[in-house]
Amino acid sequence: VIAKVTYQEKYENTALLFVCEKDDTSPDAYSQTRATTEQDIALAEVFVEALEGPQLDALVADEMLVRTGYRYCDAKMNVEIVSDTSLVSIEIVGTDRYDVEAYMESVLEVYPDLCQDFLKVADIVIVGTPTGVMLQADNTNVIILIATVTAIIVEIIASLTANIVG
Repeated sequence: VIAKVTYQEKYENTALLFVCEKDDTSPDAYSQTRATTEQDIALAEVFVEALEGPQLDALVADEMLVRTGYRYCDAKMNVEIVSDTSLVSIEIVGTDRYDVEAYMESVLEVYPDLCQDFLKVADIVIVGTPTGVMLQADNTNVIILIATVTAIIVEIIASLTANIVG
């Protein structure tokens, strides 16, 4: 059995944002200790939809041009709400560590402009600063081990079958 395994390094960077309803009467509008309400969760859902839309893509492309000299890269963004809260996790994954870093910086730079249109009633603050670009775990050895064990099992079954038939 011959198995071909290819590996390409992947880098990731994550940030955490807190979404809450604006409270102009409170000097601490960004309080992270306040309870997450259904209204805040609904605002977070709208924020996620806005981050996944074409308007953010255009804003990020313009910002990437300023930061890197090109508008697009192979990095991809994944946005999701942390279960039953108004915390939004942004993860950028790509094959070039500098593109991943520039992409995250671009997203964090332009999301307030996006919110001007979508979320005028929300306060959004970065509570988990970007982790910095990290190399994702390499699972190539696991793949090779699984392929080897599978090949051995197939060989044993083939030998037993040949002995029984013969």
